[in-house]
Amino acid sequence: RFQASASPPAPCFASSPPAHPSAMPSVKEQIESADMIAFVTDTCPFCVQAIAALKKAGFEPTVVQASQAVRKEISDMVGSTSVPKVWVKGQFIGGCNEVGASAHP
Repeated sequence: RFQASASPPAPCFASSPPAHPSAMPSVKEQIESADMIAFVTDTCPFCVQAIAALKKAGFEPTVVQASQAVRKEISDMVGSTSVPKVWVKGQFIGGCNEVGASAHP
């Protein structure tokens, strides 16, 4: 079960792309700076389900659109490029199935 702080949600780093890709925080930096973070894509129905489950459980994750470069970095960390990928306080939780099971008591 997740335990997140009551602090306001962190901003979504990917909402407006930086002028230069190297200016973008690394996936690791984004994970470390957010209590709860989900890497998703707009076209993924599982991403929509995972975010909905988290919000229904009372969480407000930082949501980052996962570009191909971000997905490659995630793959290097956890061995898979599929999304969603969710971390809580730096700990990898998993994808849609794990989030759905963990977000509900």
